[in-house]
Amino acid sequence: MIFSRDDIEEDLTKLRETAVKIELLEMMGNHEVANELRLKVIYNLSKLFKKCRHRKNRKIILEQLLWWIETSIPKMVDNERVIHLDLRNVELKEHSEP
Repeated sequence: MIFSRDDIEEDLTKLRETAVKIELLEMMGNHEVANELRLKVIYNLSKLFKKCRHRKNRKIILEQLLWWIETSIPKMVDNERVIHLDLRNVELKEHSEP
């Protein structure tokens, strides 16, 4: 499947918008939804990469996919730690209350 340059640019614009949404979700403390969005982006980029046959477009998609993986995995691990710590704090509070 050959995608036009405009199609790729449109997808990249959507990715930027999604990145902004993810940052806002994290600032609001909604780490689980942010992690889910990251995984969806990585999944959709990998599907797009598999479908694309044009060499230049594949390179653009691959660069984006690698960037999302490199930046998302460490953040997702940190978010899981935050979520886990938040849950432990809630459990400790529940056990300490009479």
